[in-house]
Amino acid sequence: TREARRAQSTVQALSPYSGTYSANGFGRFVLTLTEGGMTYRWGVLRGVVEVYDLGKHQLRIDFAGNESILTFSVNDRGVIASLQVERATLERDTGSR
Repeated sequence: TREARRAQSTVQALSPYSGTYSANGFGRFVLTLTEGGMTYRWGVLRGVVEVYDLGKHQLRIDFAGNESILTFSVNDRGVIASLQVERATLERDTGSR
């Protein structure tokens, strides 16, 4: 069905961003692919991840009742290296993908 193809397309677009990111003082931020998209977990917070602007490597989450934009940096090999959420920069854990 068209909806199934759209969900698969969304999962494929989100796939490069999945993994675990962390920074001292901010804990672990985990992005997990699901059948229809992606979810996040950051401490006790959990929620759905939405595409915001893939051209700018940005995803959107509802963070404690407010919209927050996740902005990812890409290293010179074209691999996602870190994410910025609120004012925190979290590095992608080695081997995370």
